[in-house]
Amino acid sequence: MPAGLSGASPPNAASRPSAASPLAAAAPPAAGFTADWLGQRVVFADGALDRLPAEVGALGARRVLFIAGLAGAAPARAAALLGDRLAARWDDVRQHVPADLAVAVATEARRVRANAVVSLGGGSATGLAKICALQTGLPVVAVPTTYAGSEMTPVWGRTDGAVKQTGRDPRVLPKSVIYDPRLLTGLPPEFAGTSAMNALAHCVEALYAPAADPLTSLSALEAARLIAAALPVIMAPGASSGPARPAGTAVASPAGTGPDTAAQAGRALLWAACLAGRSFGTAGGSLHHSLCHLLGGQAGLPHAQTHAIVLPHVVAFLSAAIEPQLGRLAAVLGTDPTDVAGALWDLGAAAGSPAGLRALGLPASDLPAIAAALAERQPASPRPLSAADALAVVTAAWRGERPAPLSPALGDGQPGRIGQPGPDPGTCPQPGPDPQPEADPQPMSAAGLSAAVIDRLQQTPDPRLREVLTSLVMHLHGFVAEVRLSQDEWLAAVRFLTATGQICSDRRQEFILLSDTLGVSMLVDLLAGPSGSGSAGFATESTVLGPFYVPGSPERGYGASIAERPSGEPAWITGRVTDLDGRPIADATLDVWQNADDMLYAVQNTDAPQDNLRGLFRTRADGSFAFLGVRPTDYPIPDDGPVGRLLASTGRHPWRPAHIHVIVSAPGYRTVATHIFDSGSRYLASDAVFAVKSSLIRDFERHEPGGTAAVPEGVPPGAAWYSLRQDFLLSPVAAESGD
Repeated sequence: MPAGLSGASPPNAASRPSAASPLAAAAPPAAGFTADWLGQRVVFADGALDRLPAEVGALGARRVLFIAGLAGAAPARAAALLGDRLAARWDDVRQHVPADLAVAVATEARRVRANAVVSLGGGSATGLAKICALQTGLPVVAVPTTYAGSEMTPVWGRTDGAVKQTGRDPRVLPKSVIYDPRLLTGLPPEFAGTSAMNALAHCVEALYAPAADPLTSLSALEAARLIAAALPVIMAPGASSGPARPAGTAVASPAGTGPDTAAQAGRALLWAACLAGRSFGTAGGSLHHSLCHLLGGQAGLPHAQTHAIVLPHVVAFLSAAIEPQLGRLAAVLGTDPTDVAGALWDLGAAAGSPAGLRALGLPASDLPAIAAALAERQPASPRPLSAADALAVVTAAWRGERPAPLSPALGDGQPGRIGQPGPDPGTCPQPGPDPQPEADPQPMSAAGLSAAVIDRLQQTPDPRLREVLTSLVMHLHGFVAEVRLSQDEWLAAVRFLTATGQICSDRRQEFILLSDTLGVSMLVDLLAGPSGSGSAGFATESTVLGPFYVPGSPERGYGASIAERPSGEPAWITGRVTDLDGRPIADATLDVWQNADDMLYAVQNTDAPQDNLRGLFRTRADGSFAFLGVRPTDYPIPDDGPVGRLLASTGRHPWRPAHIHVIVSAPGYRTVATHIFDSGSRYLASDAVFAVKSSLIRDFERHEPGGTAAVPEGVPPGAAWYSLRQDFLLSPVAAESGD
C-alpha cells in the first residue's frame, strides 16, 4: 500500500470533515468527562494527565512502579506528578512482552514494594503493566499515548520463545484509564495511521466474535465511523497530531482541516480507540487477532502494522459468513457491502499501512509454517478454517494486494475467492479431463506450491487421512523452506531413507529405531495422555515398544524361568496386576522380553534360542504373577546402520539403560506397553531413545548365597540372585472416552 494519502482514496474521502463536521459533536469536548464503568474508571479530557495524582490516590497507592513506554516530556511530567509516590521508574518496554521482561518487571515491583503500577505509552507499555498485574495482583493506572485500546481490555499477552500466549483475567484490566489527547500531539503520521487501523481491527472483530452482543456492536460501529472520518484528517499534512513543529512555523492546512478541526479529529480518534478497546474486551477475539498474535510471537512482526495489513484479508475470507455485519460496517465506512474488505484496504493505504507482510521483512518461506500453526490453533471463527484456508489467508496478507469486491450476492458460493466458500472438501469430484493451467506472468513461489499441493489433498475422501496429510505437507514444506534444503541435502535424505528401508528385516526394524532416536515414538506415547488414577494410585505409565518386540512369545507357567540358556544373573520378578482402586485383575497377560548379559535380545542373536528371555504369563485369581528372568544390562542400539551413522554425526551415544519390557493387557482395560528400568544404570538420564520415565525406575535387590530369603526355583546352587516387585495398575477402557 502507498504511504500517506497518495494512491487510492479512502471510502469516504468525499465527506471529509470540515469545521462544521459531525466530529465536533461526536467526539468528547475539550473539557472532557469522567465516568465510572463496571470495574473501571475513565478520565477523558485535554490535559487529563494532571489528574494522575488523584487517580493514584483514589487507589490508596503510596508506592508506584512507573512504566514509561516512551521518552520525552510526557513521562517526565508524569514522574513529577507522582512525586514521593514514585518508588521506581521502568523504561525497558518491548513489543509482545518477552518472558524474561515479564519476570524482571514483576521482580522489580516486589523489590520496591510497589502497591500500584502506572503505565504511560502505547500498547506495549500497557501490556507490560498488565503482565505485572497478573503476576503481582497490583492495580494499574494506564495513560495511553497511542490508539492501541489495550487499556480497555482484560486481555494479557506474553511471548515465550517464538510462542505468544494470550489470556483473559479481570486482574489485568486497568482500574483507571487517563485519556489526554494532548499526549498524542507529535505522533508521527505513519505510526498514528497504523495505530488507528489497529483500533479499527478491534471494532471489526467485535462485530463477529463469539461473545458479540447488540450493545457492544453499537459501540464498535460508532468507533469505526469515527476512525473512518477522523483518520484522513490527522494524516493530512500539517495536522495537529502529525510531527511536532518548531515554534512559529507556518502550517499549510487543507481546506476545512485547520487547527480546531485537526484537534477534534485527534480527540475523536482517541475516543474511538477507547470504544474499540472496550468493545473488543467485551466480545473477545477471533481469527484476526489469533493470526496477528501468531505473527507477533513466531515472526516478531510489529503489532500495529501487522493488524493494519491483516485486517482486510481476514474480512475478505470471512465475508460470505458475516453478511449482516458487513452491511452495518459498510454503512459507517461509506462503501458498498460487497467491497468492505477493499474499503478497509483503501483506508489502510491512506493511513500508510505497509504493502503486505513482505514489507515487514517476513520471508515467503515462513508462510507454510505460520499457516500450519494457525490451522492447528483452530481459533473461533464464523467460517471454519481448513489448512488450505489458513495458507490462503496468510499468503494474501503477505502479498498485500487489494481484495477484489464480492459478487453482488454475498455468499453466492462461487469458489476461487478468498472471501467465498469453495467446494465441500469432503466430496470427491468425478474424474474428468484435467483443466489447462492459465498463463500466469508471476513466477511460482514456495507458498504457491504448498497451497497447490494442499488444495489437491482436499479431494481425499477419508477425513482423517486428509487432515494428517495436509498437516504433514504444511510442516514438511515449512521445514524445507526454513532450512533452505539444497538439492544435495535432499538427495542425501532420500538415500538415507532408502538405506533405512533396505536394512529392515523380520529381525530388525530400522524405521522404529529411527523414530525412537528422534523422540517421535515417545512423543506419540506422551500424546496418548494420562490414563487415570484411583485410590490405589496412578495407572502404570507406558513407554516405547522398541524395535526388538516379536509377537508370539511362548506361554509359561507361574514362576517359570524365561532363560532357556545361561544368560546372566537371575532376577525373581513378582507383583500384582490390579485396577486403579487396587482390585485384582485375574487372567491378565504379561508379555515379557529382555536382553541377556551379552547385551543382545534373542531376535538379534542367531546363536540363541529364538524364545530365550521371552515369555507370556497370566495372573492368578488374586492378580499375582511371578517369573524368573535375569538382571538386564545396558546395551547399545544397533549402530551399524543408517541410524547409528546419524547418531555418530550428531555426537550422540547409542546406549540404552538396562530394562525389562512388559506388555500388560486384560479384557476391558487399556493395554500398556512399558519398561522396568534398573536404577543402577548409568544411562537413565541420557537414554538414546528418550524413553525413561521416573515412575518406571526400580531397585534390583541383591541376595547373596546362603542368605535368609527363599531361593526361587531355577536359581543355580550357590549363585547370587536379585529380586524385584513390580505392580501394574490398569485403567478401564471406558475411562478413555473422556480423555
